[in-house]
Amino acid sequence: MKTDDLRLLIDKHLADEEYSDSLKYCNTLVKDHEKEITFDDLFKTGLCHFKLDQNEDAIRCFDRALEMEPDNLLAITNKAVSLYNLKRIDEAFALFRTALNINSNVFPPWHYMALHFLKKYRESGNNKTKEKLVNAVRHLICLAPDYGNLTIHDPSNNEDCRLDVFLIINDKIVELPIDEIAIP
Repeated sequence: MKTDDLRLLIDKHLADEEYSDSLKYCNTLVKDHEKEITFDDLFKTGLCHFKLDQNEDAIRCFDRALEMEPDNLLAITNKAVSLYNLKRIDEAFALFRTALNINSNVFPPWHYMALHFLKKYRESGNNKTKEKLVNAVRHLICLAPDYGNLTIHDPSNNEDCRLDVFLIINDKIVELPIDEIAIP
């Protein structure tokens, strides 16, 4: 099958959220047309693996894509989320920081950092962790001002950590982490 035909099938199945079907064509494209592979081909292959919760394979694809475009924010962020899902937090945070150095107005890195600091704060009650949480939440509020409340989703255990009331007084969030709600 020609590369253009494969790419059309990949895009069609991605648009229909048929990730297994899309991945089949991605793998054919990568295997049979190695010399014609683009960043987008590798990124879409990584995205299919990611959506199918195949995080190790997703990371390998994002790595190959990043060899072609080292500063691509989407590839960096998706690799970081895959690492986070594998509980490789230090590696994920390093990539989230890389993403934020490229563009500090990117939502996912702040989202995952807030989630991480929320968990750590709940475990320890440590003021330094609370400061990090407040900083991450401030950035989330700036990036998503329409939220009356903000839900931070944790894909690793399928729970939302809900930060209900954000009152910022003297640059401090007054009411911090409230209940966790399981997603049905």
